[in-house]
Amino acid sequence: AGGNIVQAGELVTSVRLQAIDELGLLAPVEESPPLTAMALIAVLVVLLAAFYLWRVGREYWQQPKMVALFGVLLVLAAAVARVPGLIARDRAELGFLLPAALLGYLAASLFDSRIAVIMAVPAAAFTALAAQSVPLVIFAAGAALAPIPLVSAVSSRAQLNMAVALSAALHAPLAVAVAWFFFGGGSLGWAAVFGTASGLISGVAALGLLAALSSVFGITTTQMLLDLTDRDHPALRLLEEEGPGSFNHSLMVGSLAGKAGRAI
Repeated sequence: AGGNIVQAGELVTSVRLQAIDELGLLAPVEESPPLTAMALIAVLVVLLAAFYLWRVGREYWQQPKMVALFGVLLVLAAAVARVPGLIARDRAELGFLLPAALLGYLAASLFDSRIAVIMAVPAAAFTALAAQSVPLVIFAAGAALAPIPLVSAVSSRAQLNMAVALSAALHAPLAVAVAWFFFGGGSLGWAAVFGTASGLISGVAALGLLAALSSVFGITTTQMLLDLTDRDHPALRLLEEEGPGSFNHSLMVGSLAGKAGRAI
């Protein structure tokens, strides 16, 4: 112990070679990416997203609270990208638990579909930096885009629940296709399971975070408006008890306004 195995110019005998091999000295040293380069890429991605918000979403850029909320979503994208590195370990298919769809849900509900689409860029970029896995980058981008068309036109609780279910269903073929291309056919079943679980987890987490973020930043979302249609709302129950005539009149006016809105 502590002695030299072999020095430059000496003959490498079988015993010395065995010692070198057992100590793992023949394995190439894996160099981690420079932190400065990773930070530079992250900064460029954030600047690109901010530039897009400034050019396309001027109405949001002029509201400081919306810019702050956009920054919160970018931080959340960076946090989500760390999930595969924490859970995947030796099983690559566990990386499909990446909840990237969470970003699509939140951005589409708190902003609009245009801003939600751009969130797929930081989701994929941060996943590339954190996981350094091409299949997970593709999955992150696809998963972030999947819920956008589903939640953008939600007008009822049933449609919202259906959007979560359909998004989870879309995760399965996406995960299977990516796993089949990069890992072969041995892990397709687990890829489908973990992909579907990712969609469900993202949807449930989005519903919880959506209420918190909309309350903190004072944003009226579609889900908040759907809550107002609940007949058990204390204000509606009081109106029904104290002013049944006004209550029924309000229902009729609301019904007419809803039909007019759908027609427009």
